[in-house]
Amino acid sequence: GASLATHRLPPGRLAARRPRAATTALAVEEEDVSHLDLPPGKPAGPFRGIRESIAYLKAPDAFIADRAKEFGPVFRTTLFFRPTVVVGGPPHVSEFVKKESAVADSSLPQTFQDLHTPYGTLNQKGEVHAATRKEIAPLYSLQATAQYLPAIERAVAAFLHGVGQRGETAIAKELKGWALDLFAELFTGEGLLEEEIGLFIAYNRGLLALGRWDQSYRAGRAALARLQEAMTRRLRAVRAQGLLDRPERWGLKVLCEATDPDGRPWPEERIATAMLLNIWGAYTETASLL
Repeated sequence: GASLATHRLPPGRLAARRPRAATTALAVEEEDVSHLDLPPGKPAGPFRGIRESIAYLKAPDAFIADRAKEFGPVFRTTLFFRPTVVVGGPPHVSEFVKKESAVADSSLPQTFQDLHTPYGTLNQKGEVHAATRKEIAPLYSLQATAQYLPAIERAVAAFLHGVGQRGETAIAKELKGWALDLFAELFTGEGLLEEEIGLFIAYNRGLLALGRWDQSYRAGRAALARLQEAMTRRLRAVRAQGLLDRPERWGLKVLCEATDPDGRPWPEERIATAMLLNIWGAYTETASLL
């Protein structure tokens, strides 16, 4: 795995967390690291950041692999107009995670942070992040896999039957829609309308927009709002009809039973947003392979 981060401190300064004596609290001190070399990376230049950002957007996995091969598991680059350090490899990532909150801010582009919402785990850290991960973990457990398997098998059989009937397929395009529909069924108990599939695709484009000025960002914001409304309607209908305990609604029930660290149930808005974020997260992992 790799972690992207940008320094939030002035150049040459590093915030180090050290435990205070006889307490569990952490004090933040600054150390002078100006004598240390920067990680290796592509030489800076007026257009380097643009070229790097485009290369990353086109093929993020290949981008990381190529530069890790050239510079090693820790290297610097410029992404979305921000100096960025990529940390890769289990030991390096483990060490970075211990210091992350003291030395770095998220390097996700502002467009992504906006559209991912405060409920998205990629926008969270510390206790908030851990609490959210704990609540959604059952959706990705071995029990969940067994719960999902019949629906997955039916969806795969139906897709292959359709391809066989037609005798041809636009595999990447069809699988993206198929994956969105399947993940909606797994996490909420029913598939998506064609319009909703289009909204998810527009939302995903908005997350990757180069700036708030980008039309794809504005379209992504509109898609997010409409998807939140659609998921809220779905949630209310299931509750009103008493369908939450049906086997196909197992994933949705997990979200409906989620609580904050203080024991308060997640509000309707958060559940609806979690519904769409889990669908999107599973979809984007699949889409990256196509």
